[in-house]
This record gives sequence, structure tokens and C-alpha cells, in this order.
Amino acid sequence: MIVVYISILFILGLLCGNLYTKIGITLGKKESISQVNFGCDFCHHGLRFSEKLYIFRYLFNKGRCSYCNEKIYTSSVFFELLTGFLFSLSYYVNRNSETIILSTLLYILVFSILVIIMVSDYHHMIIPDTMLIVLAFIIIVFKLLIGFYSEEITSIMDAGYMIIFMLLEGLIMFIIMFILQKIGNLIFKSNSLGFGDVKLMGVLALILGYKMALVCLFISCFMALPIAIYNLQKKDKKLLPFGPYLAFGTILILLLNINIDIIIDFIKR
Repeated sequence: MIVVYISILFILGLLCGNLYTKIGITLGKKESISQVNFGCDFCHHGLRFSEKLYIFRYLFNKGRCSYCNEKIYTSSVFFELLTGFLFSLSYYVNRNSETIILSTLLYILVFSILVIIMVSDYHHMIIPDTMLIVLAFIIIVFKLLIGFYSEEITSIMDAGYMIIFMLLEGLIMFIIMFILQKIGNLIFKSNSLGFGDVKLMGVLALILGYKMALVCLFISCFMALPIAIYNLQKKDKKLLPFGPYLAFGTILILLLNINIDIIIDFIKR
């Protein structure tokens, strides 16, 4: 049955990934979600069902639109496939949890918002505030639901304390990122870190905690470093979107179930 669930979630992820890619591109252009284009990204022509998915157009039509012959973004295929894998892995890593349904839904929803953020930041260097608000709401609500179900929360007061502690974690990480941004701006005499990245890390600390959010920042910098060095060698002055790397760092931590105790034990060895 595990294979069946994973397969269903992968297909659902492909379909959602196609939608998320379009939403991310639309929000990145500072347009309303109601303006999402469900046709070709270039000529806006309506597509047949067999052409809806980017992966189908990539495999069966040489990665081009059947109507305008424009080549589709390779990144769109990547984000579509990524969403499929993330949906499947959300179930797989939580399959033995006593809160399997809630935990899987939390991962799927968090990964969904992160994919939209990655697409928007990759294409337009913008992390939409609306997605950050939705992400924060999802994390808080599902953490409370999981807490009640697992009996970690037994009263309204406990729920209040959990919300306060989560918000404090987010605030601490936001302040740390804000300070790092200001220091970076002074050192490099330019915007070293976007304010959207600062806000994103503040929200991600709600689910990771500020200590693991710092680990996420380290992982993200490590992943972004080779690309930054490559751009420097090419003398490419184009800014590097950091949001996707922060998202990938978060995804790795959640999927591998890494926590600060595991890291401390590893360092002590």
C-alpha cells in the first residue's frame, strides 16, 4: 500500500507543481492569483490535457509549445518534478508517525508554499508576503493540531504557550537575519541579502526553531557558494536569488528529521 500512496501523491504533486509554477511566476510579477495563466507561458494559448504538464511537453514535444514553438523553461519541469517527489516523501518520512495524516498534510502544505516561493524568487527575485503569511498560518495551526492529537497540548493555556514560543523563535531568527543583512550591506556596500529572505527565515523558524533555522542558513550558504563562485568567475553581476536555497535547506532538515541534538552528538564524537 505504501507504493500505491506514494504513486498517487507523486501524480498529485506533478499536477500541483504545474499550478504552483504558474502561481509563482504570476506572484513574482506582482499580479493577483486571479491572473494566473493556465495556457502557454508565452502565447497564452489554451493547452490540451496531454500538454498541461511541463514534463509532457518536455518529453513529447521537444520542450516547446505546440502553438508558438517557444521553448518552455527547464526550471518549470524541475519544479513540477520536485513537487511530485516532495509530496511522495512527505508521506514516506511520516509513515510511522502517530500523527501520520496531520504530519503528512503539514509537510505537503509547507513544501507547496516553499515551491511557490522558490519559483517566484528564481524568476523575479521576489518572495511574496502573501505566501509568507499563509505559510506562517499553516505552521501554527498544524503544530497546534498535532500537539492536541499527540496530547502534548492538554489545555488552551498550553496552546497559548506554544504559540508564544513559536512566535519568539520566529522573532529571534528575524532579528538575527536583520542584523546579518545590515552587516552584509556595510561590508559589501550593496544589498547582500534581500529583506524577503529575512522575513522567510523568520517564518521558517516557526517550524524549525531558531537554532535549526541557523543550521538551515549554514546549509543554504554552503549550497549557494559554488554558484556564487561560478558567477564571480564569469564576472556575472546578476544577483543570486537566495530564497530557493533557504527553502532547500528547510526541506532537507524536515525530510531527514535533523534536530539540534543530533548535530551536537555528531560534533562530540
